[in-house]
Amino acid sequence: MDADPVGFLFTVRAPVEGRYPFGGLPELRLTGLPSDDARRLLRSVAAGPVSGAVADSLVADTRGNPLALVELAGGLAERDLAAKWLLGTHVPTEPLPIGSSLAERYLQRVRTLPADTQALLVLVAAEPTGDPRLPAWLRRAA
Repeated sequence: MDADPVGFLFTVRAPVEGRYPFGGLPELRLTGLPSDDARRLLRSVAAGPVSGAVADSLVADTRGNPLALVELAGGLAERDLAAKWLLGTHVPTEPLPIGSSLAERYLQRVRTLPADTQALLVLVAAEPTGDPRLPAWLRRAA
């Protein structure tokens, strides 16, 4: 560490409860997409046309989070609600799967994978470099 500079990047999901341990460090707060861009993204990934009122509701509920918008558009089609929600002829009666509910959707997807695939995902998640080429130890473990 004496020869090469080292940098650290910390991420914190808001809202932070309790004491903030990184006070005084430079920070960059990430926000969602601007409303027009969020609507454009939603319409580009939706299974059908998106009415203005429905798009406005989804953008507001996700606060412009691109991942949440893409996942919600896919989730609507998965639950066969696309025609109702996306055409604006139905008011959702259940909460949108955002935040921990969105994480739960990912977990449900992973749980449907074969056990060997799930084990490989754990190995890849533990790989510290992020190098897209599998290191030798990871290939052996796989």
